[in-house]
Amino acid sequence: MIYDTLENAEKYKGINPLLDEALTILASGKLKDYELGVHKIKGDQLRIHINDYKTKDKNKCEYEAHKNFIDIHYTISGNEICYFKSLKDMEIIGTFDSKNDIGFYKNDERTNHAFNISNENFIIVFPQDAHKPSCSTTEEGENLRKVVLKVFYDPNQK
Repeated sequence: MIYDTLENAEKYKGINPLLDEALTILASGKLKDYELGVHKIKGDQLRIHINDYKTKDKNKCEYEAHKNFIDIHYTISGNEICYFKSLKDMEIIGTFDSKNDIGFYKNDERTNHAFNISNENFIIVFPQDAHKPSCSTTEEGENLRKVVLKVFYDPNQK
């Protein structure tokens, strides 16, 4: 997991070619110009998801993880808290949904880390990271416009 300010986004290039392209898009400042929905940049291997929603109490949110995609989370407007925990410490709920590349995991707040996501910073979540997005920074929740860049990840690719 990487948490940093938007101005440092391009410093993380070199991990994965598709991630490099996603970081360039993130640093460009043009994500605010995208309409709601899914935008395919390189087919299914690099996509931009733009969503509007209201954040929720952390107890109503779920941990999730992906096996084949790196996520970059960023908010165009509004703030949310995203919790993180090592996937090796998590217990899956049901079975992993391979078609949608997502598994949900039991809430366990004992040793997690929380990060505020705003229009000034971002997080990069790798397949070994369980994360719980959409958590509110306020008691009543907050409306936000959220970006998730989905980057295909092949651990054998350099």
